Amino acid sequence: MNQALVKRSALSRGLGRRATRRVTSAKVVLKPIGDNDPDYVIRSGLKAPPQAVAIELSTGSSVVGRDEDCDLIIPIPTVSGSHAKVELEGETLFVTDLESTNGTFVNNERIEPGSKTQLSPGSNVIFGDSNLAAYVVQQDSAASAE
Repeated sequence: MNQALVKRSALSRGLGRRATRRVTSAKVVLKPIGDNDPDYVIRSGLKAPPQAVAIELSTGSSVVGRDEDCDLIIPIPTVSGSHAKVELEGETLFVTDLESTNGTFVNNERIEPGSKTQLSPGSNVIFGDSNLAAYVVQQDSAASAE
């Protein structure tokens, strides 16, 4: 579990779930870069998910997924319940896919489940959905969390 304080901010629209915004003195930020077009989700009969927010990471590890018990919740159908683990070790960020259904991608390359992969500033990471769960890694000094 992450040692940083997690504050969940409820977003009123969408799947009735909460998006998570981490409130810390961040060292690394995952900034959303997808087009946030929920059209295919709506066409499948589901409500539009909440807009993606920047994820601030300071220390430790966090599980990313759709389930309520995850540290970082991305409430969209193409993100697995427990999709991936992100770990910040010093100034270095790592991601490990937790055998997700739709995969975790780093710079458009699918990573092997269970394989700890380093994310450098400027790297792109996708948690199963390039429209709604795509992020770019930024160092705190270059980040403009929204």
